[in-house]
Amino acid sequence: MAFIISDILKGLILYTPKNSFFVKVHPAVKLFVVIVFSFAALLTPNHSLALVNLILISVTVVAARVPAKALRLYTFVIGWMLLVSFIFYSFFTPIRSGPVMATIGPLKIGYENFMAWLLVALKFLAVSYVTALLLATTKHRDLAVALRTWRLPYVVSFTFASILRNLAVVSVDLFTIIDAQSSRGLNFRKGNPVQRLAKFVRVGIPLIYVSLKRTEEMSNAMASRGFKVRGKKTMYYTIPMKTRDYVVAGLFTLHLVIVLAVLLGL
Repeated sequence: MAFIISDILKGLILYTPKNSFFVKVHPAVKLFVVIVFSFAALLTPNHSLALVNLILISVTVVAARVPAKALRLYTFVIGWMLLVSFIFYSFFTPIRSGPVMATIGPLKIGYENFMAWLLVALKFLAVSYVTALLLATTKHRDLAVALRTWRLPYVVSFTFASILRNLAVVSVDLFTIIDAQSSRGLNFRKGNPVQRLAKFVRVGIPLIYVSLKRTEEMSNAMASRGFKVRGKKTMYYTIPMKTRDYVVAGLFTLHLVIVLAVLLGL
């Protein structure tokens, strides 16, 4: 399992540019699209609209040429979460009303319970794919530019960009350590679950050391340059808004308006 996730994560959090329209869109508009899709997915009241929202997100993801590795990881993680939620929705939640779809011993799967789970599944998949759309097509510094374009405080944009950058660095360090330990003869595939978990202690200790060392180096570098969070900041790296950015923002705003109109019964 560690090797599968390793191959996926090495190209996930890091920016993977593709020759697509979405890569060229302004970062502030990309972030706006993610927020619009997320609100539309979470506010969707019925299955039909949730399916339409998921299809629209999937078309956008395909058009943006998001790497398949990123999509596989999000599908893998969300899939396990949905499997657990399906078990709880189906077997450990009292049947509200409607017919019984299946009976397994003393356990029963109600139609209404299944439909409630299906709506949650469509929403979770939509949110996960739109997150992959943002992370795989946007640089870390561009996310900071997006937040600054929205006039958010500098400390917020700096913290957010630093977290994403450190996630990318830590993920690479994690699997570098796993590869190094594997080359020394440590087999993560053998043994029972407890033994496998114990082997990851040999990964966690070096990872903590490397992470603390990187944090100290970053802190010293910022202190040596006289960095302060407060005060007026001059952005030397800016991205101008173009006509296509306003068009994209307008189209997805229209999508959110339609969802709200359906929600309010207009």
